[in-house]
Amino acid sequence: MLPAVNIALQKWPKLGSELHDVDINTGRTRQTHYLLYCKVSEKTEDSILTRAIGQFPDGVQADWRRAYTLPVLGRYPRHPPYLLALSQIRQVDVIWQLCSFSDEAKKQMAHAILTKWQADGKASGAEEYVRHVWDMAREKTDADPKAVISVADLAAVEKK
Repeated sequence: MLPAVNIALQKWPKLGSELHDVDINTGRTRQTHYLLYCKVSEKTEDSILTRAIGQFPDGVQADWRRAYTLPVLGRYPRHPPYLLALSQIRQVDVIWQLCSFSDEAKKQMAHAILTKWQADGKASGAEEYVRHVWDMAREKTDADPKAVISVADLAAVEKK
C-alpha cells in the first residue's frame, strides 16, 4: 500500500473505517461505518451492563469513547484507552452465564465497572476488578454449584 494512503487512513479514520465506541456513563455500545467521510451506518445497543442497571436517571448524558477503529485499508491505529471496554463487557456476560449472581449484585458490578472507567480515564482500571470478581465467583461456585453471588461478596472483592 502506498505510504501516503496508509498515513491518511490513520490520520482521518472517517475516510473509510468501522468505529467502535462505548458510552462510559451507561455502558451502551455503538458501531459506526464511514466511507469517504459519509456515515454509512450506525448501530447503538444496550450492553449487558446497561441492562443490569436498568433505568438511568433522567439527564444522563452519553460520553462516547473510542474503543477501537478498524480501517478499511491500512494498519490498525494505536490502542485507544477504552480498547478493553468491549472485551470486559463480553467477560462480564460470560461470568454471569457461568455463575449465578443476584440482580442487585449484577447492578452493583455494572456500576463499579462504569465508575472505574470514568475515574481512570481508561478501561484498564476495571480489568483487575473483573478478574477478582471472576476468581471469587469461580471459587464460590466450585465450593457450592448452587451458590448465588451477592452484593456482600462483591463488597469483599472491592476491599482487595
